[in-house]
Amino acid sequence: MKTTILPLTRAALAQQLEAFQQLDAETKGERWGAEHFLQELPGKWECSRVAFDAEGRLAGFAIASLKKEALHLHRLVVGPSHRRNGLGTRLLLAMAHCAQHHALPTVTLKLDRANTDAWRLYERLGFTAQPSATTNLECAVPAAHLMQTASGATLATLRGGRS
Repeated sequence: MKTTILPLTRAALAQQLEAFQQLDAETKGERWGAEHFLQELPGKWECSRVAFDAEGRLAGFAIASLKKEALHLHRLVVGPSHRRNGLGTRLLLAMAHCAQHHALPTVTLKLDRANTDAWRLYERLGFTAQPSATTNLECAVPAAHLMQTASGATLATLRGGRS
Protein backbone atom coordinates (compact mmCIF):
# COMPACT_ATOMS: atom_id res chain seq x y z
CA MET A 1 0.00 0.00 0.00
CA LYS A 2 1.64 3.23 -1.15
CA THR A 3 2.00 6.01 1.40
CA THR A 4 3.65 9.41 1.32
CA ILE A 5 5.39 10.85 4.38
CA LEU A 6 5.50 14.63 4.77
CA PRO A 7 6.50 17.07 7.51
CA LEU A 8 3.62 17.69 9.90
CA THR A 9 2.55 21.32 9.94
CA ARG A 10 0.54 23.20 12.53
CA ALA A 11 -2.05 24.10 9.87
CA ALA A 12 -2.45 20.50 8.61
CA LEU A 13 -2.85 19.19 12.15
CA ALA A 14 -5.44 21.82 13.08
CA GLN A 15 -7.34 21.24 9.82
CA GLN A 16 -7.46 17.45 10.26
CA LEU A 17 -7.52 17.23 14.06
CA GLU A 18 -10.58 14.98 14.10
CA ALA A 19 -8.92 12.49 11.71
CA PHE A 20 -5.80 12.43 13.91
CA GLN A 21 -7.93 11.75 16.99
CA GLN A 22 -9.90 9.00 15.22
CA LEU A 23 -6.70 7.27 14.09
CA ASP A 24 -5.22 7.65 17.58
CA ALA A 25 -8.33 6.00 19.07
CA GLU A 26 -7.52 2.84 17.08
CA THR A 27 -4.30 2.21 19.05
CA LYS A 28 -3.62 0.66 22.45
CA GLY A 29 -2.85 2.82 25.45
CA GLU A 30 -3.96 6.26 26.56
CA ARG A 31 -5.90 8.39 24.11
CA TRP A 32 -4.73 11.80 23.06
CA GLY A 33 -7.14 14.70 23.21
CA ALA A 34 -6.98 17.89 21.15
CA GLU A 35 -4.78 19.54 23.80
CA HIS A 36 -2.12 16.83 23.36
CA PHE A 37 -2.06 17.17 19.60
CA LEU A 38 -1.98 20.98 19.64
CA GLN A 39 0.59 21.35 22.43
CA GLU A 40 3.64 23.33 21.39
CA LEU A 41 6.89 21.42 21.90
CA PRO A 42 10.51 22.33 21.05
CA GLY A 43 11.23 21.21 17.48
CA LYS A 44 7.80 19.64 17.02
CA TRP A 45 7.16 21.17 13.61
CA GLU A 46 10.68 20.40 12.40
CA CYS A 47 10.68 16.71 13.30
CA SER A 48 7.09 15.43 13.31
CA ARG A 49 5.81 13.60 10.25
CA VAL A 50 2.47 12.59 8.77
CA ALA A 51 1.70 9.83 6.28
CA PHE A 52 -1.10 9.78 3.70
CA ASP A 53 -2.28 6.90 1.55
CA ALA A 54 -2.69 7.11 -2.23
CA GLU A 55 -6.21 8.54 -1.80
CA GLY A 56 -4.96 11.31 0.51
CA ARG A 57 -6.33 9.78 3.72
CA LEU A 58 -4.38 9.91 6.96
CA ALA A 59 -2.41 6.65 7.30
CA GLY A 60 -0.17 7.43 10.27
CA PHE A 61 1.89 10.01 12.09
CA ALA A 62 4.88 10.52 14.36
CA ILE A 63 4.95 13.46 16.77
CA ALA A 64 8.33 14.26 18.28
CA SER A 65 10.20 17.01 20.08
CA LEU A 66 13.79 17.97 20.67
CA LYS A 67 15.11 17.38 24.18
CA LYS A 68 18.51 18.30 25.53
CA GLU A 69 20.20 14.99 24.65
CA ALA A 70 17.63 13.20 22.49
CA LEU A 71 14.81 13.37 20.03
CA HIS A 72 11.76 12.22 21.99
CA LEU A 73 8.98 10.44 20.15
CA HIS A 74 5.73 11.37 21.88
CA ARG A 75 3.35 9.50 19.60
CA LEU A 76 3.69 7.04 16.74
CA VAL A 77 0.43 5.82 15.23
CA VAL A 78 -0.10 3.71 12.13
CA GLY A 79 -3.66 3.02 11.01
CA PRO A 80 -4.76 -0.63 11.18
CA SER A 81 -5.01 -1.01 7.39
CA HIS A 82 -1.43 0.26 7.00
CA ARG A 83 0.26 -1.89 9.64
CA ARG A 84 2.83 -4.52 8.71
CA ASN A 85 3.67 -2.69 5.49
CA GLY A 86 6.76 -0.84 6.73
CA LEU A 87 5.08 2.50 7.46
CA GLY A 88 6.00 2.48 11.17
CA THR A 89 9.60 1.71 10.25
CA ARG A 90 9.64 4.52 7.68
CA LEU A 91 8.27 6.98 10.25
CA LEU A 92 10.95 5.87 12.73
CA LEU A 93 13.59 6.31 10.04
CA ALA A 94 12.38 9.90 9.62
CA MET A 95 12.84 10.34 13.40
CA ALA A 96 16.41 9.03 13.17
CA HIS A 97 17.16 11.47 10.33
CA CYS A 98 15.83 14.37 12.38
CA ALA A 99 17.85 13.33 15.43
CA GLN A 100 21.01 13.16 13.36
CA HIS A 101 20.23 16.49 11.67
CA HIS A 102 20.09 18.07 15.13
CA ALA A 103 23.21 16.18 16.34
CA LEU A 104 21.17 14.31 18.93
CA PRO A 105 22.67 10.90 19.69
CA THR A 106 19.50 9.15 20.85
CA VAL A 107 15.83 8.63 20.06
CA THR A 108 13.65 8.02 23.13
CA LEU A 109 10.02 7.15 23.77
CA LYS A 110 7.66 5.87 26.43
CA LEU A 111 5.47 2.91 25.64
CA ASP A 112 2.50 1.35 27.42
CA ARG A 113 3.60 -2.13 28.50
CA ALA A 114 0.34 -3.54 27.11
CA ASN A 115 1.21 -2.44 23.57
CA THR A 116 3.17 -5.57 22.68
CA ASP A 117 2.80 -5.10 18.90
CA ALA A 118 4.50 -1.72 19.08
CA TRP A 119 7.18 -3.09 21.41
CA ARG A 120 8.05 -5.81 18.85
CA LEU A 121 8.64 -3.12 16.21
CA TYR A 122 10.75 -0.97 18.52
CA GLU A 123 12.76 -3.93 19.80
CA ARG A 124 13.42 -5.20 16.26
CA LEU A 125 14.81 -1.75 15.38
CA GLY A 126 17.16 -1.72 18.37
CA PHE A 127 15.26 0.08 21.14
CA THR A 128 15.99 -1.13 24.65
CA ALA A 129 13.74 -0.63 27.66
CA GLN A 130 15.00 0.85 30.89
CA PRO A 131 13.79 -0.85 34.10
CA SER A 132 10.77 1.05 35.39
CA ALA A 133 8.11 0.56 38.03
CA THR A 134 5.49 2.41 35.98
CA THR A 135 3.04 1.04 33.44
CA ASN A 136 5.16 2.64 30.72
CA LEU A 137 8.43 1.34 29.33
CA GLU A 138 11.06 4.03 28.88
CA CYS A 139 12.90 3.11 25.70
CA ALA A 140 15.93 4.44 23.83
CA VAL A 141 18.06 3.66 20.80
CA PRO A 142 21.13 5.38 19.38
CA ALA A 143 19.96 7.43 16.39
CA ALA A 144 22.73 6.00 14.18
CA HIS A 145 21.67 2.44 15.03
CA LEU A 146 18.02 3.25 14.32
CA MET A 147 19.01 4.80 11.01
CA GLN A 148 20.87 1.62 10.04
CA THR A 149 18.24 -0.90 11.15
CA ALA A 150 15.27 1.09 9.84
CA SER A 151 16.98 1.63 6.48
CA GLY A 152 17.67 -2.09 6.17
CA ALA A 153 14.11 -2.99 7.15
CA THR A 154 12.71 -0.45 4.68
CA LEU A 155 14.80 -1.94 1.87
CA ALA A 156 13.61 -5.43 2.81
CA THR A 157 10.01 -4.24 2.65
CA LEU A 158 10.57 -2.75 -0.81
CA ARG A 159 11.98 -6.11 -1.93
CA GLY A 160 8.90 -7.93 -0.71
CA GLY A 161 9.82 -8.81 2.86
CA ARG A 162 7.77 -7.76 5.90
CA SER A 163 8.69 -5.01 8.27
